[in-house]
Amino acid sequence: MKISKTILAASVSAVLLAQGLSVRAADLAVYADETSLDWSGFYIGALAGYARNQAKDFSTGRTLKNNSVFDMGLLAGYSFQSGRMVYGLEADITPLVLTKEKKGNIGGVRRRLFSPFATFRARAGVATGNMLIYATAGYAVGAGSLKTTGKSRERVHGGWAAGGGIEYALGKNWALRTEYLYEAFGKKKYKLSPARKVKYEHAHVFRIGVTYRF
Repeated sequence: MKISKTILAASVSAVLLAQGLSVRAADLAVYADETSLDWSGFYIGALAGYARNQAKDFSTGRTLKNNSVFDMGLLAGYSFQSGRMVYGLEADITPLVLTKEKKGNIGGVRRRLFSPFATFRARAGVATGNMLIYATAGYAVGAGSLKTTGKSRERVHGGWAAGGGIEYALGKNWALRTEYLYEAFGKKKYKLSPARKVKYEHAHVFRIGVTYRF
């Protein structure tokens, strides 16, 4: 009799436990569905970064000293998601430069400064939970200045940019990111005396940012 009661009690307990686990699993599934992240939509943000670049003076054939800049700016973009793949377009501008001109006297060039100024890029990545790993490439613009004795000139250099990054969502709207870009720029003639033809060959750009998705 005791054995029968024990078997019955164990059976009832097993049924109740199975029902409880089933309900709990259903609750978790609903919760997971409700909290699943969608990277689609328009977003804006702020960024800060460090860039180190190299230039060559084609008038003398000499490489100018590297200069580094710290900059800050704004970004905006739009993404859409298909399964785990995320695609989009993004533009940024970094007008605030926190550094001084590079001093030197190579071939008569006394000072120079160059800062990657803006980019317009396509992005493609893979979403895994709250994380987005992406690659990016597009058009880049940089602002350069060159000084010789008593004269200075500024020019805008166009080029291309490519790189990648990681973005981590803090919730439905906010996200943090870290990003690297390689930017290459073309030649421009600076009307100094004598005239100089300078190419800002490339820049390595490292930056962090925060975005808000609508």
